[in-house]
Amino acid sequence: IHPVRLPDLNQLGTHRVRYRSKRNLLDDHCLIGKACKMKGGAIKVADYLVIGGGSGGIASARRAASYGAKVILIEQKVLGGTCVNVGCVPKKIMWEAASIRETLNDAKDYGFNIKEGIEFDYPSLKAKRQAYIARLNGIYASNLEKDGIELINGVATFTGEMGDESNDGTPLVAVNDMIIKSKKILLSTGSYA
Repeated sequence: IHPVRLPDLNQLGTHRVRYRSKRNLLDDHCLIGKACKMKGGAIKVADYLVIGGGSGGIASARRAASYGAKVILIEQKVLGGTCVNVGCVPKKIMWEAASIRETLNDAKDYGFNIKEGIEFDYPSLKAKRQAYIARLNGIYASNLEKDGIELINGVATFTGEMGDESNDGTPLVAVNDMIIKSKKILLSTGSYA
């Protein structure tokens, strides 16, 4: 195997994708007690591989699938990325709750008779916020399924070129106990939150 010289992603600031040679990956999996199913196992082939299930990765995967490509999407955590899960969406929900509280405080100045001591149930707000986010995650997963996109939950690892096995230079990506081969790969790992 002739591994490809690839950049060290630790210098680029991402934590989701790691580069290793195929040999080292197999040895690592064996050392940590996982079954070494990759040895001699089948290789999945995709027309388009997307690493990262945030807004950009999902949009790109769906567009490619709409043109008939066989698409595989790998996501380490939950679909939707930073914005949906820990950024924009939860922030807007919390902002709206604070805005409502401020409006209630000002209501008496506009002729409303609001009783003092209105209770605020933070655990209820938090649960409803998380339920809303989970609903969005489910919508993303449902849309991927409708579009025929295979979703894999795990960490993608570039293992190098095919080299001696096919001599076509196609990169291999390992995730969980499988290897995926795709000439077109989108790295859409976004921010790390």
